[in-house]
Amino acid sequence: MSPDEKYDVFICCCLTDENNCTTPDREYADEIYDQLTIEGVSVYYAPVTEADAETAISEAKVYLVIASDEESFYAEPFRSEWGRCTAEARRNSEKSIITCVKGIGTQQIPQELLDNMVRDISRIDFLTELIRSVKKLTESSDEVGISTPPEKLLRRIEDFLQAEDFEAAEEYCKLITEASPQNWQAYYYLFLADRGLRGENDLFLDEVIDGFACEYAERFGSDVSDDEYFRNTFSEILGNDMRRALEYSSGDDRVKLATLYERFVSAVQDAVFAIEQKEIDGEEKKELEKLRIKHQHEQSERAAIKLKKQQIRTRLLTYTAVILVCLAVLAIKFGFKWAIVLIVIVAVITVICIAGLEQ
Repeated sequence: MSPDEKYDVFICCCLTDENNCTTPDREYADEIYDQLTIEGVSVYYAPVTEADAETAISEAKVYLVIASDEESFYAEPFRSEWGRCTAEARRNSEKSIITCVKGIGTQQIPQELLDNMVRDISRIDFLTELIRSVKKLTESSDEVGISTPPEKLLRRIEDFLQAEDFEAAEEYCKLITEASPQNWQAYYYLFLADRGLRGENDLFLDEVIDGFACEYAERFGSDVSDDEYFRNTFSEILGNDMRRALEYSSGDDRVKLATLYERFVSAVQDAVFAIEQKEIDGEEKKELEKLRIKHQHEQSERAAIKLKKQQIRTRLLTYTAVILVCLAVLAIKFGFKWAIVLIVIVAVITVICIAGLEQ
């Protein structure tokens, strides 16, 4: 960078420890510097910048203070640098300080810095969120879309997707589509962000495929025998972003995206078919359960009738036996001939009744 260049961001940290060895703070600062410069941000960073620090402090819009140890805040010249940054920020409300720390609690951060933004370096989305904050503080959204090449914005979107910052990914996708309405990648990434997907691999997760299949089945039913109908209706679920991505892609990109799309559509179609089979199996199970219950009910009724018949037969035989004993006593002991006739009649009636019960 030229010594005369103006800087939007000023990075300061404790570069070496008491043994003159490189600190972890510098390693973090190096990575942040590299990422910001890739993004096209003008950054002052002492180890690589040939410029006057005081001038850079007065020009910068954002000050990044980096530390991974409480003692670092009080080591010179780092202490003096971040002190001048806070003083400048107090004088000019348009300037901002972002303190980037790792392994340090808020109680260990000096109050002058704690009054400003604090970011945790250990967070997976630290860099993407930091870049997003810096860009917002140093230039407007329109400037981002115009001044930053689409390739860099697309790389940033990929970082946002991986960090699951889908809101930021959507914002940057829209910036690209506004500036370049036929950028297929922006539409594809917009589709992913809208669905909460980090990338191509997420498309084929079982829960994602099943989610699309259930959504389709709820809206259009689970009959996928008509392939053309399925594809037309499923495209409605996917929305315009995927359609535009396919429409605007070309060459090898078109082949890759079309292949990916076909694999995805086939996977969802298979999942919808599986839902249909489950529904059919479920209906068959319901019918079988109805038949089982009906058969069980009939068996219960037959068993109840049989038991009742047995009870009636038992009572009939008991009563008949008592009557026959009485008649036998009258016939034998007292010589009543009519008792013998009654015995025959009772026996015949009993036989007829038992036969009727069996029928």
